[in-house]
Amino acid sequence: MCNTKQIIAISDGARWIWDYWSTNYPEAIQILDFFHLIEKIGLWAVLVIKDSLQRKDWINLCEKLLLNNEASEVELMIQSIDCQGDKKENQTKLLTYLTNNKQRINYKTYLDDGLFIGSGAMESANKEVVQKRMKLSGQRWTLKGAQQVVNLRIALKNDEWGKLVSQIKMAA
Repeated sequence: MCNTKQIIAISDGARWIWDYWSTNYPEAIQILDFFHLIEKIGLWAVLVIKDSLQRKDWINLCEKLLLNNEASEVELMIQSIDCQGDKKENQTKLLTYLTNNKQRINYKTYLDDGLFIGSGAMESANKEVVQKRMKLSGQRWTLKGAQQVVNLRIALKNDEWGKLVSQIKMAA
């Protein structure tokens, strides 16, 4: 089970993001966003599998395999499709993407450990907690001021506002 002190990094496959996490938080568990990966697989499948039902079944099988820690099988499925030209180039890019992120796509393990495999919940929380307040028209922030406002927004969203007010009253 996930230790509450573990750092989890969920992202798309951008190299600079993984470099940042590896450099600054080498102990972090790095997870490739499952839905981003499926989108990449799906976009490639549109190029090479013309029949929409066959393509849908093929993508669904990829999803099931990935959710069962069988990324190698997905790689074999992608390699088994014979294609030429731009399609071949896109196939190579997709296979490279899978290879470069192989250690980040153990989705069954992550789910079994109670971890998220997509960044949607965090992106939504960021929008709700930070962006709604920080991106209002005419707003300008110093780093210190922005951090203070974010801390207050987190307290509000976590229903800890009363605790905060109590601490302020005790300090006064």
